Amino acid sequence: MTVQPRIDPHTHTFLRGDEDLSAMRSSGVCAAVVCAFLPVTPSASSSLLDLFTWLDTVERERLVKHDIEPIIALGIHPRCIPPVEDVEPVLDRVRELIDRKRVGAIGEIGLETGSNAEKGVLLRQLELARELQLLAIVHTPRANKSDRLSETLELIDRAGIASSKIILDHLTPELVAALDSDGRDFWMGLTVQSGKTRPEEIAALIQSRGSVHRLLVSSDVSHQPSDPCAVAWTAQRLEALGVDPTVIDRLTSFNAMEALQMTRRSIPRTREPPRRAAPPRSIHRRRGRRASRPAAGARPRRPSPLGPRL
Repeated sequence: MTVQPRIDPHTHTFLRGDEDLSAMRSSGVCAAVVCAFLPVTPSASSSLLDLFTWLDTVERERLVKHDIEPIIALGIHPRCIPPVEDVEPVLDRVRELIDRKRVGAIGEIGLETGSNAEKGVLLRQLELARELQLLAIVHTPRANKSDRLSETLELIDRAGIASSKIILDHLTPELVAALDSDGRDFWMGLTVQSGKTRPEEIAALIQSRGSVHRLLVSSDVSHQPSDPCAVAWTAQRLEALGVDPTVIDRLTSFNAMEALQMTRRSIPRTREPPRRAAPPRSIHRRRGRRASRPAAGARPRRPSPLGPRL
């Protein structure tokens, strides 16, 4: 069976080994968004500038080597804010790489504690995304998620960026329902990971909403416990739970393509049925009809190297 291509719209693959990239590709992941993040607070802008170079060169080449299309997202994560005087040099570097067509999104950005410093940096990056007409990948924290989301929505309004240019990530099914009621067309990300969202919750959400409109599923794979194959595994689990395969394909592939404005080249083909082996000769006969035989003297047909036609 052809493995259905998937897209992982939120990863930190640079914190994992080559064996995990191989596993991702084998599971069907053909494209991945690699978001900037450091597990420590940078002491100066140089830490983030070096990280951006790493993602744009070494990590980009590593994904290509594993036949995964890289989409690089650069920005200042709320847990990675450098000293205040170093914020603008970092954003200048982001702008430079965007101008060189090296960046596909701004991220991961957002709020963690909701401090004034975090809000100022988030607002500045949302304004940059609006100015450059680029997608922004916005983090929501594990703690006080609803409160931080409300504050984030206020900053999005202040920045004047279109909701269609925002991925609100790491949401819960309950927050997805609240955003549905809000009426704006945000992209809404669900992270399949221990302590975040399970496939069974996603299946229940799909049933209650009646669609996967503007929903995304990601692994958020990083140095923390996480599964690099989470997107493909979620697709398999949803199918086992009875979700329509075409709905699953939209959730795990085509929605991300639309959000990231990717071309179809990243999704080479849609779901194909498995090839069936040729049936035994005895069942070629049909009732009331004799099986055809080659004419006398005719050369026997050679089997096609591509297998039986379906």
